[in-house]
Amino acid sequence: MLPLMTTVSLPQVYCGGCHLSTRSDVARCLHCNKLLQAPPVVSSRAGRRIKHSPVRSTGKRASR
Repeated sequence: MLPLMTTVSLPQVYCGGCHLSTRSDVARCLHCNKLLQAPPVVSSRAGRRIKHSPVRSTGKRASR
């Protein structure tokens, strides 16, 4: 008796060149052969707070 065959689905990556999905374990698109871009790397600066500028007044001051 033959052993049962199993299939494994690999993660897919979207190619911006041909607009198709291809395997994520290859460096180039299997359809158009363009280099696949790696997912964006989060830099260490991304976690920093952004300093917001104070809201400018409209010129009308509240009377005290």
